[in-house]
Amino acid sequence: MRMSMDNMVIQLAERKMLTIRDACDTRIECNEGRVWVTIEGQPGDFVLEKGEHLLIKSNGPAFIQGMPYGLIKLVSAASSGRQVSLFALPFDLRPLHTVA
Repeated sequence: MRMSMDNMVIQLAERKMLTIRDACDTRIECNEGRVWVTIEGQPGDFVLEKGEHLLIKSNGPAFIQGMPYGLIKLVSAASSGRQVSLFALPFDLRPLHTVA
């Protein structure tokens, strides 16, 4: 599934994984909870906590999982309306303005 990243947050449920492709130069922002991230082409794994972010430096795939849950936002350095490919949809998508 290809989706635009504009004004979208992704809530990762416990032990569910999100896979992102075609997301080079996209920043993952952790807005709540904690998430584990591993990105093909980038050494090591990363754990992001609330307020932290990570730049994806390859077209992936990037794997993101809640520890035990997380709320993330994907922010593209490119022009608005940029789309990324999202796979394994065990998460909730909500417009940013509906998140309390």
